[in-house]
Amino acid sequence: MVLFGVELCLSQASPAQEAPRLRTPAEIWVEGTSLDQFLEIHSAGIKALAVEVKTAADHARVADALNEFLEERGLSLRFLKEADLSRADLKDEDLRYLNLKEATLRGAVLDGSDLRHADLKEADLEGASLRHADLRHANLKEANLSGASLREADLRKANLEEAQLENADFEGCDLRGVDLHEASNLTLKQLIRAKTIQGAILPEGYRIRLQQVDPGALER
Repeated sequence: MVLFGVELCLSQASPAQEAPRLRTPAEIWVEGTSLDQFLEIHSAGIKALAVEVKTAADHARVADALNEFLEERGLSLRFLKEADLSRADLKDEDLRYLNLKEATLRGAVLDGSDLRHADLKEADLEGASLRHADLRHANLKEANLSGASLREADLRKANLEEAQLENADFEGCDLRGVDLHEASNLTLKQLIRAKTIQGAILPEGYRIRLQQVDPGALER
């Protein structure tokens, strides 16, 4: 357009890019079955198997029995290994003992999910929401939790050894007995915001620095 001898370029503003929506388990297919069907069978197995579980040996037996239960029905825990579950809507799901090694869970919503004894070794949970999730005894060794929200989550006795924790939110988190040995990009501020870190295995030097900054942090 030319106005008073001056050419004007009118460009239409591009609409704000919409955030990708969450994917429901029914939309995610894993080796010929939808994820919600897989989880339905998995939950049935858990209810049948996880009754009186007390010792480490009991937990190992449940994991083995669950794998056998699923394989008898044409499913296997290995089907979820390395699965792409990014932006999956898995809130309030029963995911106990699930094998999610190396799975992609970027931006997934796992709020309120039961992930006790789940194997998330080397899983990519960047930006995931795990608010109020139960992660007791979960294996998160070498997992990527950068930018993940773990507010009010229960991480008692979880393994976060060598996990990537940059900007992970631990506010109100129960970190009693958690293994944070060699965790990367963990700050004192993150630890102080936790509900308790009593008995936690901390990276080298963190315990002394915490006592200097917040003497009561280790007792909360």
